[in-house]
Amino acid sequence: MRPEFLGVHRNGAFRLNLAGFVRVGLFAAACYAVLIAVLLQQGAAVDLRVESIRALAFFVLMGGVSILGLEMSGLRDALQERNRDLQQALERIQHLAITDELTGLYNRRFAKDILGQQKALADRGTYGFVLCLIDLDLFKGVNDRYGHAGGDSVLCQLARLFEQAVRDVDFVARLGGEEFLLVLSRTDVAGAQQVLERLRQTLRGTSWQNCPELRLTLSVGVSRYCSVEPWEDTMQRADSALYQAKGNGRDQVVLL
Repeated sequence: MRPEFLGVHRNGAFRLNLAGFVRVGLFAAACYAVLIAVLLQQGAAVDLRVESIRALAFFVLMGGVSILGLEMSGLRDALQERNRDLQQALERIQHLAITDELTGLYNRRFAKDILGQQKALADRGTYGFVLCLIDLDLFKGVNDRYGHAGGDSVLCQLARLFEQAVRDVDFVARLGGEEFLLVLSRTDVAGAQQVLERLRQTLRGTSWQNCPELRLTLSVGVSRYCSVEPWEDTMQRADSALYQAKGNGRDQVVLL
């Protein structure tokens, strides 16, 4: 006999509710009554007094098992609910550990893990990726003019624009402040530049919530990963390109 079949019988009583126990008890009583009736009809010697005592003992035992079963069923349900709550809490903690609290994008810590994975894929063969460091130009003026609440609203809206501009296989993270990272997978520098130029043009025409008169521009540094090198070297080149973009007047994309 299969173990799982035995498990159903072994634990089945603890899965019944009160109505289930009542039905089982009535069924057992009916079967017992039918058995006694058949024996009496066949002329068998049946001591009704003894059988009554046995029946009483059986139903007392059945009542005790029912009470125990209901307690076990309640404990099982409570444990399942507790496990669901713990699972939801764990998922929430895991989500908070890898995302930026304000924008909902991935955070710097998780970005490092992703870059390590991207490097491992690229070092195996034909896979490639491009790093894009993006900085909002003169963002301090946004906070000065509209307050930090206005600045936070702009960053959240910008995060949604980034998510809409890239594919599902790409990666967007907030590194801190007004600096963001785009990891464009299976993309060369020319393809990355097209994505970023479209993004720059989109940004120029964007109407910002709570800041209707605001006009923003981006400075971007771009670098393609070269196989075998540490991804930190690629990031450093992108960072140098970003500084060049800002030094050359902002609102531009620089490739290194």
